[in-house]
Amino acid sequence: MRKASIMALMGGVSCSAMAPSVAAEELLSFTGRVALADGVAPDGVKVKLQVDLDRDGKLQSFETVSATTAADGSYDVRYEIDAKDVDLELVKLVASVVAEYQARGFDSLLDDGPLPVVLTFQREGYGTVVRRLSTLFQNPSLDAALAPLSAVQCADGSCLSTNGGVRFGDFPGGTKIARAYADAYDPSLNTTRFPGSFTDRDNALLVSSGFAEINLYRDDGSPVHELGAPVKTRFEANRASWATLPDLQPNSGRIELPMYSFDPATAEWVPEPDGELTLANGRVVSEDELSSLRDGSFEQPVFVSFETKHFSTFNCDAPIDIRACVRGTLVSKLTGKALPGVSVSVDGVTYTGTAGAMVTGTDGAFAMDVRKSELPDEDLDRNGEAGEPLEARVVVSGVGVFIGEPFETPTTKATVGSASRPSCRPSECDCLDLGTIEVELEEPRLCEVSVEAVYSGEHVIGTGGPLEASDVVVGATVRASLVGGVQLPLASVAAICGGAACAPSTVPASGRTTFSVPVAGDSPQIQLDASWSTEEGGVLHHYSGSRVVTGCSRGESAAPAFDALALDHSGVTGLGDYIAALGEFVPPSGGAGRSNDRDDPLGGCGCTHVGGDRTPRAVLLSALALGVLGMRRRQKS
Repeated sequence: MRKASIMALMGGVSCSAMAPSVAAEELLSFTGRVALADGVAPDGVKVKLQVDLDRDGKLQSFETVSATTAADGSYDVRYEIDAKDVDLELVKLVASVVAEYQARGFDSLLDDGPLPVVLTFQREGYGTVVRRLSTLFQNPSLDAALAPLSAVQCADGSCLSTNGGVRFGDFPGGTKIARAYADAYDPSLNTTRFPGSFTDRDNALLVSSGFAEINLYRDDGSPVHELGAPVKTRFEANRASWATLPDLQPNSGRIELPMYSFDPATAEWVPEPDGELTLANGRVVSEDELSSLRDGSFEQPVFVSFETKHFSTFNCDAPIDIRACVRGTLVSKLTGKALPGVSVSVDGVTYTGTAGAMVTGTDGAFAMDVRKSELPDEDLDRNGEAGEPLEARVVVSGVGVFIGEPFETPTTKATVGSASRPSCRPSECDCLDLGTIEVELEEPRLCEVSVEAVYSGEHVIGTGGPLEASDVVVGATVRASLVGGVQLPLASVAAICGGAACAPSTVPASGRTTFSVPVAGDSPQIQLDASWSTEEGGVLHHYSGSRVVTGCSRGESAAPAFDALALDHSGVTGLGDYIAALGEFVPPSGGAGRSNDRDDPLGGCGCTHVGGDRTPRAVLLSALALGVLGMRRRQKS
């Protein structure tokens, strides 16, 4: 059914009524597996499936269903719709959708192109995985791996994640925060942890220079999204992403950064007030230092700094609203037949990101946007270099993975429609045709990695601790994951790790641990993360470190040797004690403060400001009142 027809069926009455006698129908189901990167049993992970049935960009309650993973991490979430379960304003819509489905099957949902869906996986203490994709297949399968977040602790009036990547200051009192978790990420290394897709709500492609997830909880496990006053927040920008750091206002003396937050209510990135680049101590980085940052010679760590009253995932981005698109057809190299029901994305090679993923239909066709290669007189990313060609590649995930060869993206401006909501059938989209792509799905293979973990002698915060520089960190947990955007099929990972010592692993007294890591592709890169904590005299001493190493090429069984993995030290107290010591928050005159937290089991909307709504009109008026012009102003800067 066409979107216009669906919207015409929606009335303005909001009371319940008798629905037409049309039977309920299961329109879509997702299955798959979830794993926790620290080896903890994955049962109890919350899974939410949202289907943008009316294609209005909003994910409403009647478009949402939830489930929980089983003990082995498997899940099965089904979207069933019934006209009897909705208000009068939606009865005609639902009845019509069901009737069309009964007449023509799943294909009736695809008249306006692939069906937009969002899958969210969440568990307290772990990074939230959000997959925004479109599907031409009724029963897709999708796996997800959740990595543990760093616990937030406090010392000397400041709070930070125990690995030092995320820092806070000036928390208001009376917040009732009992636990907090946070981590900062490099988008080029941790692409699978980037929520949604690299696009914003205005359909601009995003060039991310770093993102951070921050989760706050009360004693009862309910999330805290809103605080009574702004909190000074900053997260570390990984050196590998420094070259992409934007500067919104040249010659201002400071490096102003465009900020976004992820809105779970729409699964999209929305503009926030600008941030700035600082050092760990809060000192503002001068524009005179920008050139040394972009060439990587700047010596100190730098942080994306901003203020916020609500907590979500935050992202430092430069938006680009001019893009190109490609299409193609996947066929099995083994059978020569179309490859349906697999997840395909077109990922950047010389740039970071993807405009989302698509699950292929029976014809194996796909189409999606990419960053456009620049014409000789174009500088779309405003990095001072015109005419840059860009490369991307096709990545397929099913029972195995396929990583295609890089190709140069088109220089012709084109799009398949709104990001993750394509408005054309893939085979009919006016895009560069990559033709027929023969796919041989590769199962993961094991790569042996040997790691020595030692204390670096460096203090992120605090002093002391039981270890001296160069001491082996006995008992440290070492985790490993593939760098980039490839998600290995977890059933295959479980099969090959069944009789092998796979990560995570624990450092023994000898100081060196050896384990296997599932990999795919010819030149895999592996990110190693190690951590260990001990408490002495009421102070938590936390040691953590991370590095990327080269994995096994095809035909090799062991990764090349590398230097020891160095762990830094943090000596911190507790978040709850610090918050409690601040006393009760006194709301401003004019009425008591109110919370906009929702009872959503997956956290509700972390982007709702106290005392205001988040409708596009309200956001625009608020932005104009603050002098913040958002994405469009940023593009012109």
